[in-house]
Amino acid sequence: MTDVGMRELRQNPAPVLREVESGGEVTVLVNGRAVARIVPIERPSWVAGEQAGRIYGAAVDSGWEDELRAAREEDTVGDPWS
Repeated sequence: MTDVGMRELRQNPAPVLREVESGGEVTVLVNGRAVARIVPIERPSWVAGEQAGRIYGAAVDSGWEDELRAAREEDTVGDPWS
């Protein structure tokens, strides 16, 4: 973890942001006192193609199409101006 003063961060933020982007953490100091920490955001983890295939290739409940059709028939939208 790296410490950086507020003045240095304000005058030259690019190296600090590069360090954070590469996975590092930076503590911001004001008058020698730690007041903030800059950390990288969590990126979503990718799923391997095989895993996605298993998920999307899984069998679907056989009755879901009937349930969907019934729900759509019940939820009719009428013309509000008629």
